[in-house]
Amino acid sequence: QNSNYNVVEDTVTIIVGKAAPSYTVPTGLTAVYGKTLADVTLPEGFTWEAEETTYVGPFGNNTFKVTYDPKDDNYSIVTGIDVTINVTKASLTITASSHTITYGDVEPTFTVSISGLVAGDIESDITVGTITSTYVQYVSGVASTYAVVASDYSNNNYNITYVNGTITVKQKSLNDATVTLPQTEY
Repeated sequence: QNSNYNVVEDTVTIIVGKAAPSYTVPTGLTAVYGKTLADVTLPEGFTWEAEETTYVGPFGNNTFKVTYDPKDDNYSIVTGIDVTINVTKASLTITASSHTITYGDVEPTFTVSISGLVAGDIESDITVGTITSTYVQYVSGVASTYAVVASDYSNNNYNITYVNGTITVKQKSLNDATVTLPQTEY
């Protein structure tokens, strides 16, 4: 004690803030087009900020926000961390229609069926290509099979595989046919 000073006793509250955690931003995240964030596994401590039912987006690199929770009360939770998901193309199959016709019939109308659409896509989301055949009316042979080929359909989110269809030409029956022969005199 010193006569030059007055002794004062008081309670002091010291507030210690949480420290910023050390973390490594997740890299190398991949998903196939049509998948959701729930299908992409994050390292421990990280969670998606968007709903896990959110699609991973189109083919290419897409950025999403994550939160890091160090699970230690001495450290702050970090939000708004950007992570990139490399989205690869989904598989799509386009199958050309098959037909059975009789010799001499006109070429049928060709169609395709599309399987493997994902992420709410519909057939009109696929850019229409061409459908061709080697069948030619009255030129193509009887009892033969000709390919029906679809090609050049496109959508940047899909790797497209084509399955050919066929045209099978049956022999024309002459039953109940009327045949007119020219008259000749002998």
